[in-house]
Amino acid sequence: MFWNGIRPKKSQRLLQSVVIVIFLCATVIWLWLTSTPVSGPKSAAWTVAAHILDTLDAVVDDYVRSQSMQAGESFSGRLLEQDAAAQELLLCFSGLSQLHSRSLSHNAINTLSTVFPSNDAQIHKFSGSHVKPISCLCSSLAGKRLTMVGGEHVYRFHNVLLDHRKRFEGKRFSCLGKEFCTHHHLCLRAARNNPVFKEEPTRYIRSPSVEKLVQTGSSLVNYVLSDTLLALPDPQAPEYSVPYIHAFSRIRSRETYWLASARKADILILGRGPFSAPPLTYTGNWSFLSDISSYTGSYHAKMPSSIPNFLQIVDAAVYATLSVFLPEIQRTLDALRANGCFNRKKKVIWLVSQPQIPGYSRGQKNALLRTHLPPSGEDEPSPSNLKAVLLRHLAVLSTDERLENPWTLYYNVQVYLQYHLLRQVLPRFGVALLQLETRLVDAGSDVAEL
Repeated sequence: MFWNGIRPKKSQRLLQSVVIVIFLCATVIWLWLTSTPVSGPKSAAWTVAAHILDTLDAVVDDYVRSQSMQAGESFSGRLLEQDAAAQELLLCFSGLSQLHSRSLSHNAINTLSTVFPSNDAQIHKFSGSHVKPISCLCSSLAGKRLTMVGGEHVYRFHNVLLDHRKRFEGKRFSCLGKEFCTHHHLCLRAARNNPVFKEEPTRYIRSPSVEKLVQTGSSLVNYVLSDTLLALPDPQAPEYSVPYIHAFSRIRSRETYWLASARKADILILGRGPFSAPPLTYTGNWSFLSDISSYTGSYHAKMPSSIPNFLQIVDAAVYATLSVFLPEIQRTLDALRANGCFNRKKKVIWLVSQPQIPGYSRGQKNALLRTHLPPSGEDEPSPSNLKAVLLRHLAVLSTDERLENPWTLYYNVQVYLQYHLLRQVLPRFGVALLQLETRLVDAGSDVAEL
């Protein structure tokens, strides 16, 4: 009887102890989940970075809105027709780049987004798993002339195309380099059994005719170097034959007359990268910043010319984009329109520049980038997510007392602004944007070998 009376009491006390422990643990977990963390450098950095991005977006939107009202119908043109041929073409280019990316790294599982910007909200993303670049590329290019015009990133995409065809056609495509690139006759494998085309003559002197391209189902591809897409109507203009120093960047621009090739092309791929900082900045002279208006607000103090403030670099990138880049692009588009390049038969594509990831070229990630991860905890952002790349870069800089690499910041802000602007401007001319998530690197050196 004694044990029968004691046992319920001990069980009751044990149960009460378990309940108390569970309650205390639940309370601690609840407080940990709901409590607001103490504001530190990381949260403050992301707040500042987000504020700067919001300011940049507002500046661009206001600029486009005011220019549209002033210019009236100056940008008026046919909207991009999303026909099946255009969609298939861009899908093939996307799959081509993804295939090259996977051949470089077995761990690179990247998708690409192709933008058909008929309006700001209409963005279509395609998964590389559904793209068959081996079969669709030549069918999309059959009988067509493809011309690529632009600077470094366009040339790299040109190398990716040659590398792809080299592997699948089993032949080498000679390229003498950016400034002396000749035409390339691609997609001949499907035509080797065609009686019309019995042997492959040397293509160094004379390119195949349109009739020959159609008969053989092949394609003619050529690259033209033009750092700023300078579109002067006179092929004999001195800018095309003598060293041409850009008035704003003070850096030599390599320009080639390309309007004639653009008129003949069935598919035209254009691209222009951001401005580089003036050469004097590499000696520590950033005096050009003192004459640039502030777009990010007056809350930052002016710094000596040898120690630029990162907000001053942002202001300089905004000025370079709005006051120099966009007017020059307007002149390029006007020249294309005057030369009849905006028509139903020709497909015009703009290849979007990719940002630079600090520390990526050295094979390692910047320590600050590892420390200040995005709130979602994700790793290095995709190059196609320009906002995430710039947000992280600005967050890192807002916690650093000294700006060690202002040139990368200057470059990345321009990449972000250019994309933001061009996706609003180019659709009015019927131009599609092609944005790649994979980081384009130079194709194998054997692509350019003779």
